[in-house]
Amino acid sequence: MKMAGDYCVCVEKVTDTNAGEFFLLIQQHISLIYHKAACIKRPKYCYDEDIKKFVSESRYTSIRDAIAQQIGKITAGIPVSAGSKHDQTPHIGFALSEALADIYESLKEFISLYQVGIPQSMNDALWHLKNDFAGNLGLRLIEGLQLIHTIVYSNQSSEKTYGDFDDAEGTDESNPWSIDDQEEIYSEDE
Repeated sequence: MKMAGDYCVCVEKVTDTNAGEFFLLIQQHISLIYHKAACIKRPKYCYDEDIKKFVSESRYTSIRDAIAQQIGKITAGIPVSAGSKHDQTPHIGFALSEALADIYESLKEFISLYQVGIPQSMNDALWHLKNDFAGNLGLRLIEGLQLIHTIVYSNQSSEKTYGDFDDAEGTDESNPWSIDDQEEIYSEDE
């Protein structure tokens, strides 16, 4: 529940976050969500009727478009290798924005139904999440993680510097574990 909520908050604040930080956070959230969702045991379904939808089509579209804008900031200079599954930058942006919006929709539906607070609705929220994970959500999480991996590590390994990802790599010169600092730290002990 907490990880699903953290993911949804991160996606809802996509325009308030720098693009590199957003992708690094989403990368962490997606891997944890996949792991936790795989561990959930599917409960028995309580209600016979369909669940209420909480995410409107307009909300889905606005989330997808906001994600696509952040992707556009980063993917403009990605050198995509030939033979990759998504061999053109626009395809990466479209596929990733769709995957992340689909993940958002599934998790937001789960959270909203769970927060109703009635034990049967909480049970059915878990049932729907596990069912969705087996059918669609699990694959979208993997696809999203694969595309984010391409974006993050293509930016870090290219000759062009992308400032959005620099801080996450620990390249800060004040880091005490750099080679120069090690000499200062260990020479005092000798």
